[in-house]
Amino acid sequence: MNYSIVQSVTPIVVRRNGTYEAMPDVVVREQAITIFVNGQEITTLGCTPEYVQELVVGFLYAEGFLPGLEALTSLVLDMVSGTAHAEITGIATPVPAFRTRRFFSAHEDSPPFYHTADAALCPVMEAEGRQIEAETAFRLMEQLEARSRLFRRTGGVHCAAVADHNGRFLAYYEDVARQNTLDKLIGAHLLSGLETEGKSIVFSGRVSSEIVLKAAKLRCPILIAKSAPNELGLKLAADLGMTVIGFSKHERFNLYTHPERICVCPGVVLGN
Repeated sequence: MNYSIVQSVTPIVVRRNGTYEAMPDVVVREQAITIFVNGQEITTLGCTPEYVQELVVGFLYAEGFLPGLEALTSLVLDMVSGTAHAEITGIATPVPAFRTRRFFSAHEDSPPFYHTADAALCPVMEAEGRQIEAETAFRLMEQLEARSRLFRRTGGVHCAAVADHNGRFLAYYEDVARQNTLDKLIGAHLLSGLETEGKSIVFSGRVSSEIVLKAAKLRCPILIAKSAPNELGLKLAADLGMTVIGFSKHERFNLYTHPERICVCPGVVLGN
């Protein structure tokens, strides 16, 4: 990694043991990227200034603006002005505003989604053939932490990886926003053919409904997180057939949904 792109040095004052000391500190760089679709401004993302193409494409797909890579006729990134201009065919004009969308449910008993594209892009996942050992889950989180060199330098980023069931990372991304790391994985899936179906996602942040939806769009049935989930995220994961592991650290984790995918838990039944 070219750290000069994603970090900078700033002077700080540290208080330690009752004394003050001036010293340099390393902080992560953040850049604002304003996304335009067919000439219309959609939103502005704060992100680390690397893998921005993957971020923009993944965001547009995950949020329902891009039906598929074949619909993206052009994408022009300008890192100086902080803009990304995408031309997409086959979508409504004017483009629906990103910040005005609300949750909806297609049916009374179905999980709530951000928009109709989520329902089409998030099929229920089957459990057969997608088990992993508990030790593999621990090892994947250890690998994520070992790989997070930018976090150790700055403390200011999240990270996410796609891994196979043998514990091998297939892709890894860091960003200042936790959802951006999943969007970059989605972008890599679309742009470079990253194989994600049936794989696991290893993630440093909280498991919200937004994170579950992005993982489901990658067809990843197992989500291993270092932090906590929230109620709506777990509701979505349960309905979509996704196994959520939280608080994975030091040979301990919490299994929240679909424990049957962990090989040591075939007989465990979660309470209501």
